[in-house]
Amino acid sequence: MKRKAILIALSLICTLCVFSFAGCFGGEDPHEHTYSDEWTYDETYHWHESTCVHLNETLDKARHDFDEGVETAPTFEHGGYITYTCYDCEYELIIETEDALSHNYSNVWSYDSYNHWHACLDQGYENLKGDLTAHTDTNEIIIRGATDNQAGLAQYTCSECLNTYQKPVYVSTEILTLPTVANQKVYIGQTLSALTLTGGSASVDGVFSWSNPSEKIIWSGNYEVTFTPTDTSVFAPTTCQVYVNAEFLTVNVSVGANGSANYNGIVSVEWGANLTITITPNLGYQVDSLMVDGVGVASATAYTFKNITTNHTITATFRELEVLPFTLTCISGTSGCYTYSGSTLTITEISAATVYAISGEFDGNIVIDVGDTYKFDLELHGFTLNCNYINPITILSGDEVAIQAKAGYQNYIYDNRAKIDETDTTLYSGAIHSMVDLEISGKGTLTVVSQNNNGIHGKDDLQVKNLTLSVSCIDNALKGNDGVEILNANTTLIARQGDCIKSVNSHINSTTLKQKGTISISGGTHNLYAACDGIDSSYDVVIDDATTVLNIYTDKYSEYSEEVTVVSESTYYLSATTTNYKYSVKYYNSNTGDTLWVDASTSYETVTSSSNRPGGSSSSTYYYTFAKKSGYTSLAVYLYSSIQTQGQDTNYVACSEYKTISESYDTVKVTYSSSKVSLSWTNYTTSSSSGGMGGMQEGNTDKGTYSTKGIKASNQITINNGTITIEAYDDAIH
Repeated sequence: MKRKAILIALSLICTLCVFSFAGCFGGEDPHEHTYSDEWTYDETYHWHESTCVHLNETLDKARHDFDEGVETAPTFEHGGYITYTCYDCEYELIIETEDALSHNYSNVWSYDSYNHWHACLDQGYENLKGDLTAHTDTNEIIIRGATDNQAGLAQYTCSECLNTYQKPVYVSTEILTLPTVANQKVYIGQTLSALTLTGGSASVDGVFSWSNPSEKIIWSGNYEVTFTPTDTSVFAPTTCQVYVNAEFLTVNVSVGANGSANYNGIVSVEWGANLTITITPNLGYQVDSLMVDGVGVASATAYTFKNITTNHTITATFRELEVLPFTLTCISGTSGCYTYSGSTLTITEISAATVYAISGEFDGNIVIDVGDTYKFDLELHGFTLNCNYINPITILSGDEVAIQAKAGYQNYIYDNRAKIDETDTTLYSGAIHSMVDLEISGKGTLTVVSQNNNGIHGKDDLQVKNLTLSVSCIDNALKGNDGVEILNANTTLIARQGDCIKSVNSHINSTTLKQKGTISISGGTHNLYAACDGIDSSYDVVIDDATTVLNIYTDKYSEYSEEVTVVSESTYYLSATTTNYKYSVKYYNSNTGDTLWVDASTSYETVTSSSNRPGGSSSSTYYYTFAKKSGYTSLAVYLYSSIQTQGQDTNYVACSEYKTISESYDTVKVTYSSSKVSLSWTNYTTSSSSGGMGGMQEGNTDKGTYSTKGIKASNQITINNGTITIEAYDDAIH
C-alpha cells in the first residue's frame, strides 16, 4: 500500500481572526451530492433533501421568511386568522386573531311533542336548536285510552314553554322476575358493559340491558337495568335495579427478613389499575430473589404491575451483601441497587437519580443497567479495573450516565482481551461501551488502556469534560455515534491502527431538530496520535476557546502507529487455495428476505508464501474479486465446475452457510474440505512505501490507500480560536 507524508505545523492563535474550513477539499475527488428541486419543511425551517445515497444530507437549510400575511374574516365555523406564507418554500403559518361568530336565536319557543327550543335565525342554519329541553308535562287530557293493540293519545301543556301538544300514551310494562349477572367474577373498576345479564321476565316480550353500560362499578350494590319491549309502538320501556356483587383484585406482597416494601400483605386494587412495589433492603443486605406469580424475575428494588386484571403475588427475599474486593458506597439516591456475582458488578434499576462511589482494585467487569428514567453517576475514587474476558464497563440503560474521576484521584481501566470477532454482535469492542448518552468527567485522572480493541464508545452522544483523560487503543479512542464534545479537559489519545476521535451519524433529530455528528473541542490541551485520522467527523468539526491546544500526529508522525490493513469501499476479495472452481456470492438481507447474486472474477492474483526454514515448502493463495454491495446482512459462497453456470443454486459443486458481513474486513476466506465449504473474514494487506510532503488542501499524489488526515469533516470545519499543530501523512485539514 502507498502512503504519503505531510509535515505541517499550524499555529493558529485565533484571538484576532476566525477561520472556517468547509466541505471536502483535498487531493481526492469528492462525491457530488444531488438534491430534490422540491422544498421540504417543518414549522421553523425549509431545505432541499438529498436524492443521492447520502440521504442525511441537506441543501439551503434556512429559517422561513414570511410575507405580510393575508387576513381571513371569522365565520360561524371558524375564527378569524392571518395566513403568512414563506417566500421561498410557500409553507403557510396560520395565526388566529378572532373567535368564531355566534349564532342568533329567536326569543320565541319552538316545539314538538317532546321538546322545546329556540330556533336559529341565521340564514342557512335554520336547523340549529338552541336551549333544546324536554317538555315538563302538565294538565294531562286523555284523548284516547291505550289498549293491548294500540297506544293511547293524550294532550299536555308544558309548564316551561306553555305550549300545548299531543303525544302517545303507552301501555305500562311490569317486571315479573329480575335478571341476574351471569356466573362470573365481578371486580371493582370494571364497567357494566363487561357483565352479561341472564334470565328475567316481564309482562310482555322484550330484552334487559344495562341503562348506562359505561358506568364503572365502585361497590357491591344495585345498578340500573332497562327493559325494552319488543313492540315499542304500544308498550313502554321500564327500569329496575339489579344487584352486582363485586370485589377488589389483590396483590399479595410477601417480604422476607432483612428488608421491607412500601406495601405488605394483601393489597386491594381496582381492575385495570397499576401498582408499583418498592423494595428496600436493610443496611448490609441486597435483594436476593424476586418472584412474581411464582416465576423468578430480575432482582430489582422496584416492580410495577400494569393494567391489573387478575390477582397477583410478589415475593422478595434478601441476602447479606457479599464482601466486595473493592469499596462501593451509595452517595445519594437508591441504595442497594446492585448485585455482585462471580467477577461481575451489576448496577440494577434505580428509583431516583443516584450517585455511587467506587475505589480499590477489581479484576472483573461492571454492567450499568439502571432503567431509562433516572440519571446515574459512578464516581471513581482511586479505582483500578482489570478485565481479561469482556469489555470492562458496559452501560445498557440510564436516562443519562456519567463516569466521574474525582479530584485528587488517579484511576485506571485495562481491557486485556484478545481482539474480538467484530461479526459477533454480542461483543463490544470499546473498553467502555455505552448504549445511552455518556459523560466522562470529573477533575481527577482516568487512564484507559485497550490492548487489542477500542477505547471509549458511546452509541449516542459522548461528552468529555474537566478531567485529565488518557486512552490507548487499536481504533476509535473516543467515538460518539451522534457526536463528541470535549470541554475544558486535557486528553492524550493513542489509536495505534485507527482514528482518535470519530462520529458516525449526520441526520437531524426529528424531535429536537438537533444536528447529529458534530465533534467540538473547547479548552484544554489535547495530544492525538493516530495511525489513521486524528479527527473524523460525520458532520462538523468546531474548535473554540483561546486556551485550546490541539496537537495531532497521524500515521508515521505518530510514534505509536502500527500496520493498518486496507478495507476497500467497493470491492471484496475472495481467497481460495485452489483454482479448480468458479465462485459466486449470494447476498442476503435477513430483515427483508432480499437476495442478490454476484459472480467472482475469473482472473485472480496469486500470493505465494514460503517457510523460513531451509528446505521448507511453499503454498499459494489465490485472490479473486467481487462487487461489494450495501443493504445486505450476510453472504454465502457457491462453488461451480468449469461447465456449470455461475449465479444459481440448483446445479453447483458445494456451498457455504450464510456468514454475517463485517465492515471491518475486506476478504472472505473460503475453505473447502470433506465436501464442506466454510467461510471466515480477514483482510487483504498490501505493501507500503513512503510518500512525499503535501499541503493543507493540495493533497499528496503518493498517499496511501487509507485516510491519515489531521482533521476531517463531512460538512464543515470551523476554527474560532486556539493553537493547533498538525503533522499529518495526508491532508492536514480536509
